[in-house]
Amino acid sequence: MSSYFKGLMAHILDTTIPSGMKIHVCHACGNEKCSNPNHLYFGSPKENAQDSIKHGTMVNAWQAKVDKYGYEKALSMMREHQKRVCGKGTFYINDGTKIKRLKIGEEIPNGWSKGRIKKK
Repeated sequence: MSSYFKGLMAHILDTTIPSGMKIHVCHACGNEKCSNPNHLYFGSPKENAQDSIKHGTMVNAWQAKVDKYGYEKALSMMREHQKRVCGKGTFYINDGTKIKRLKIGEEIPNGWSKGRIKKK
């Protein structure tokens, strides 16, 4: 949240914000578009999440993507992401000096362990 917005909200809500504190503007009414100062209060990120859950306005990342792009497009995007991030069904193994990939389902040879070698 920008310092300008924090200052503006502190002025509107007639309160001060402790410096260095991460704050969110929470909605006591549960309507995230509401700007009535009587319905707004400052809270921590955790309090804001709890407030969203209580009011039933919490949306997980998958649901947000489905709402924005539709189910088929969101599913396609998720599959593309998995291909890029997960390495197309492979994983790394190492023996302490060398790294190689195995396909998911292959057995890990003796002396090898899952994961990459950590650089020091």
